[in-house]
Amino acid sequence: MLNKNVRIEVVGANLVGLMQDIQLSGIVADFKRTSDTALEIKTTKDNLPLLFAILQKKCYTYKVFEARGINKSYFIGASIGVAIFFIFVLVLMQFCFGIRVVSTDESVSRQVQEVVNSSGVIGQPWSKIDCAKLEQQVLEQIESISMVSIFKKGMCLVINTTIGTPKPNESEVIDTSSGLYADRDGVVSRIFVANGTALVKVGDTVSFGDMLVAPYNLDSEGEEVPVAVQADVYLYTWDSSTVEFCENGTEYARTGEYVVSQQITFWGKVLYNSSPVIPYEHYEVERHTKSLSSVLPIWVETIYYYQTSAVNVYRNFEAEKEALIYEAKQNVLKNIDENSVLEQKHTINHIGDKYYITYYIKTENKVG
Repeated sequence: MLNKNVRIEVVGANLVGLMQDIQLSGIVADFKRTSDTALEIKTTKDNLPLLFAILQKKCYTYKVFEARGINKSYFIGASIGVAIFFIFVLVLMQFCFGIRVVSTDESVSRQVQEVVNSSGVIGQPWSKIDCAKLEQQVLEQIESISMVSIFKKGMCLVINTTIGTPKPNESEVIDTSSGLYADRDGVVSRIFVANGTALVKVGDTVSFGDMLVAPYNLDSEGEEVPVAVQADVYLYTWDSSTVEFCENGTEYARTGEYVVSQQITFWGKVLYNSSPVIPYEHYEVERHTKSLSSVLPIWVETIYYYQTSAVNVYRNFEAEKEALIYEAKQNVLKNIDENSVLEQKHTINHIGDKYYITYYIKTENKVG
């Protein structure tokens, strides 16, 4: 049976006020705040017309998800099929049906596949597969591999490889006397030099790649004496993130039409798969995965393809401005320690029906 409950995800500002309005309207619903600007509402279908009217009047962005279950009668048929299949498992376990190569290099992985496949192991019983001989073949035919181990796992032959470390070329040896370079754009805030010659001073604006401290000292006669740089340079930098907002837009909402596909897997092998034609130009996908056994790795996955259609929407910028500023700020803070923030500001640019909110954060960072 299908569950009559529905879940609505709402995005916008003043969510506390929204919850109060919904409760005052007489709608019975459960609320869950998923973030400062997002709210999850669970209610029944008969409440949707009034709930939609409230959300649209206040210009909230929302999506509707209908909770559905999986047909129980399907599990009965699936269980019978699995029981029949299990009769053959012990026999299948005696044969090799796949090769899995574990390697950090994709090209090496392909070479190993070719070498092992050429020996014809697929479909062979394990009693006829000599893992030690295969290891020797791989080592002899692929020079870049320094170590290999081959073993049986389930119905697959697993091959672990270790790539040899090439000897460094003399031309690639790092010059320990190289200078100190800017690793980002910024303004020099502090500079301390123990060895080397500073090429910048506090207050200078530098770009990524500029040399800040040169690998030499000047002797009493003004001659350059090569040294290894020992210096600390700090830069003020501004990080930013821009969020775009469009007053007139298009959103896709579910029409209620959908098709379903189902798949059963056992040890990663597909036992059953129904792949219906998707007749929709636009659709959303929901996946539900469930284990059929507490002992065996048997899984059933049901996939719903929900048809969606375009709906024109108008969003009020002033109602969502604070949430957009917060979003832009959080985007910047993803890569910054909030305790290191020295200064912050934001700008808003309005072009046509679009708004661009850019948030800036100033920090001090050590070079290198």
